[in-house]
Amino acid sequence: MEVKVGVVGCGSWGRNHARVYKELPGVELVGVADLNPAAAREVGERYGVPYYADSGKILTDPGVQLVSICTPTITHTELGLKALENGKHVLVEKPMASNVAEAEDLIRAAERSHRWLTVGFVERFNPAVQEAYRRVAAAEIGDVILAHSRRVSRSPGRIGDVGVVKDLAIHDVDIINHLIGVMPESVSAVAGRIRHRYEDYANINMLYEDDRNAFVETNWLTPRRIRTLTVTGTEGIINVEYTTQ
Repeated sequence: MEVKVGVVGCGSWGRNHARVYKELPGVELVGVADLNPAAAREVGERYGVPYYADSGKILTDPGVQLVSICTPTITHTELGLKALENGKHVLVEKPMASNVAEAEDLIRAAERSHRWLTVGFVERFNPAVQEAYRRVAAAEIGDVILAHSRRVSRSPGRIGDVGVVKDLAIHDVDIINHLIGVMPESVSAVAGRIRHRYEDYANINMLYEDDRNAFVETNWLTPRRIRTLTVTGTEGIINVEYTTQ
């Protein structure tokens, strides 16, 4: 049985979701929506599915089982709640919501409706990251004691409602927490805004139990795109190249 999927938001990531759904076995893309009628039409016609300027056509359609939400962050909670209340499973792009309270609202709605709610942390499935997980779990580098990530580049130009921390650094914080296996005991950061509306650079320091430490460097200012992670253990080191995988 094919899972029937609708995509809300036809910007750069929404187009990616639509493309991948069309390629996946066991999935049927049944519609797309965007407030910009031209964007919705472009994606709908490309993949031969109905397209709408009203997201409600997707969120309330009884024929849609799963909804991908690829809209600006400030709309995630409203759209996610509506989808869950209408019995849809939800894949929402990161960041999940604008704040913790909104994220908790989504979680409670998913629990009430007995539906899946998941966040699009695509880097978790990067083959290089998966290999790093495997090697750390197998204790090939001993105990993880340090981690350092760099995720820097020019601004993508598509972000209007969050800064570089929620757009980029969020990936590395998530991955490092998974590799170390616990949440940090304390977090400190230096961040600022030079060329953008929100913060466009941040250096984040995370301290874990047993004096383990991680440093996340991120910005929208560096002319060259860099996506790296170094994990240091008591018996070895792992270098992850996100882009080349």
